[in-house]
Parts: sequence; structure tokens; C-alpha cells
Amino acid sequence: MKKMIKVLRPKHWSKNLLIFIIPLLSNTLELRNIGIYTIYLLTLSIFISGTYIINDLVDVESDKKHPLKRDRPIASGALSTPSAKKLSITLLVSTLLISITLDIVFTYFLLIYLLLTTLYSYYFKFIKFFDLFYLTTFFIHRIVLGAFLFDTDFTFIFLLFTFFSTGAISIGKKYSIMNSPDTEDSKIKNSLNVNYKKDSLFNLFTIFVIATDLIFAIWIFKENNIYNPSLTIKTLAFVFLSIFLFWVYKFTKTFETEDIIELVLRKKELLLSSSIFVLLLLYGLRTT
Repeated sequence: MKKMIKVLRPKHWSKNLLIFIIPLLSNTLELRNIGIYTIYLLTLSIFISGTYIINDLVDVESDKKHPLKRDRPIASGALSTPSAKKLSITLLVSTLLISITLDIVFTYFLLIYLLLTTLYSYYFKFIKFFDLFYLTTFFIHRIVLGAFLFDTDFTFIFLLFTFFSTGAISIGKKYSIMNSPDTEDSKIKNSLNVNYKKDSLFNLFTIFVIATDLIFAIWIFKENNIYNPSLTIKTLAFVFLSIFLFWVYKFTKTFETEDIIELVLRKKELLLSSSIFVLLLLYGLRTT
């Protein structure tokens, strides 16, 4: 049972909360609908877990050489390939059937997500630099899904903010893997698709971090925004996001990041600045 749970990557389910970000900032979520919100979230999370298993099956040989991924259930042999295939199919089919009963638009989005992740697993992850940008589509897809499900408007500038912020995370993760002592061997780097030039990758990471901060400022200070709290809240939110990004930049530069969630939980500077940032955004809903 433990290996079954591990292969689902439940730690990554937090990413699926992004479907609520636009409705939340638009102040359109209602507490009385928490039941249906939970069903949507669980259905999406279990479906995406099914796609994670597909990715693990495709990457099983390279994962065996990875210093961290080699301990995953499929790569380590704890979960057999036939069992993993059956589990993936069961999860994907069952959640698709559930989605049909909820909203056909939800079903379409799940099928599109399956297409996106399949293309990534088999083709796009092997295209240098494009693989980094392509990863952002998964986050944008969640945000757009939430806007459609809960009939909420979204702005292009917010999607642009999502592109640069999640792009910075994926680039920073790749940079960290490249500089890990466990991946110094060139053959290992090639097998993990991390054979980038360090300076080029870090320069790109720097651009994405700066762009994230600037685009957030444009979005939050823009008039007639979907989220429009007081000027004080806007300013403080921008300041604490800037502080958070500074620490992300610093820790990435010293090769201390691979998983952004684990890094935030491990570093008090990141945990404090990100917590205050989120609390400010939530408090701002009261004045929107």
C-alpha cells in the first residue's frame, strides 16, 4: 500500500489548488459549495497522479541512474511495470468517468492535460530549453481550468505572471540538478537531460525571476483588476514577493534548491516571506 501511495506523488497535489486561485482572487468562491470544490480537487489530483505514473514508466531507465528518482517505486522495482500500468489506466479511466458526471468541460480539460503530459514524456522533455518552458503549460492549464469551471474571468497578464514564476521554478530546479555532486558525470547528465551550460541556464533563471516580480507589480497595481485591494495591501504584497524571490535566487545560486516546496519548508526566510505574502493576498479580499 505504501508503494502505491508513493507512486501517486500526493505531495504534488498541492499544485492542483491553482484551480481555485482566480476564483479566490475574484472573491467568487462560496463556503457552501466546499463539497463540490473538494470533489473537483480530488478528481483532478487522482487523474494527474495517473499521468505521473505514465511519466515514471517512460523514464524508468533514466530514473534508475538519478540520485533521487532511483528510489521511486517503479525505478526501484518495488512496484512492477505491469502493476503500474494497470494502476495508471484505472486511475485515468475512473476519474474521466467521474468528470463526465460533474462537467463535460472538466472532462475536456483532463483529456487535454493527458495529451500535454504524454507529449512531454515522449518528445518535448528531450528538446533543450523548450522542455523548461513547456512545463509552465501544466500550471497555466490548471489556472485556466479553474476559471472555466467556476465561470470566472482571468487576465492575460496573470497568465504571463504564472508563466514566468513557474518557469523560474523549473529552470532553478534544472540548474540545481546540474550542479549537484551526484550528477557531475557527463554520462549521467546526458541521461537526465540536464546537459546545459551553467552560465546560460542561470542567466535565464535570473531573467525569469526579475520578470516574475515586474509582471506581478503590473498585474496587482493595474486599475480595474479582478483583484483590487487597498494600495497598502498591494504595496506590501509586492514587497514580500520581492523578498521571497530574492531568497529563492540566493538559495538557487548556492545550489540549495531542487524541489521548491521542500525548500520553502526547510528555509525559514522563504517560509516567512511566502506566508506573509499569501496572508496579505487573502486579507486583501476583504477590501476588494
